Amino acid sequence: MAWVVPICGLSSRMLSGEKAFAQAFTKGFGISLVGSSLAWGQYFYGYNVLKSANPLNLPPAWNHLASAFAAGCAVQALLCPLWVVKVNVQLGVYPGGTAGCIRALYRTEGLSGFYRGLTPGLWGCTQGAVQFMVYEAMRSKLQAYHGTEQLSPADTMLATTIAKSASMIITNPITVLTVRMRDAGVRGYKYDNIWNSIRSILAKDGVLGFYRGVLVSLVRVMPAQWCTFVTYECVKDAILRYQETNCPGC
Repeated sequence: MAWVVPICGLSSRMLSGEKAFAQAFTKGFGISLVGSSLAWGQYFYGYNVLKSANPLNLPPAWNHLASAFAAGCAVQALLCPLWVVKVNVQLGVYPGGTAGCIRALYRTEGLSGFYRGLTPGLWGCTQGAVQFMVYEAMRSKLQAYHGTEQLSPADTMLATTIAKSASMIITNPITVLTVRMRDAGVRGYKYDNIWNSIRSILAKDGVLGFYRGVLVSLVRVMPAQWCTFVTYECVKDAILRYQETNCPGC
């Protein structure tokens, strides 16, 4: 995760329309590391709890989609202030690093400033929902193909690549809206609400503006996604083997 943070800064600048890419390489390293760790921990926990409970008795594919979306919304609401600060630090909107950004953001916009972009961010949870639905489907097909519950790291990476690519291509316009609404910089275009943001992006870049940075984003997230899902599957399998050996029936 740590070594992809410089690319994360580059992606944020492309999504926001910023040109000075090189300056973003090391900005927001600490807050990105903390935020990603918290987000993935909460996301996997919430997703597995909801998937196992299946309170609506949905078919498997719809259960995966709904569980991932609900878990994503909860994480988005809890960590929105962290993402707003991260984007502004990476874009260099406020001086003084993370602490200076927090003080300046609170002074200029109050508490509401920390929740800028929450609505499109919640819409963006559809990316995780689509990803997990496709991932679970690919995982099941690979398990059936190999005749085993445990996937190899290569199979996990294949399922992750297909699922993440599909979800990012489908939902990148929402990602662009989220980042631009969180960017407090003044560049001649006002992103103060969703509809103004859509009109501004169309006026400035056309439809292709909604896909700005998608290739960089794919390059950025894939290594971290591979590490995250391979680690998750390996740790989960190790825990299950331990329980079967040392704690039958647990």
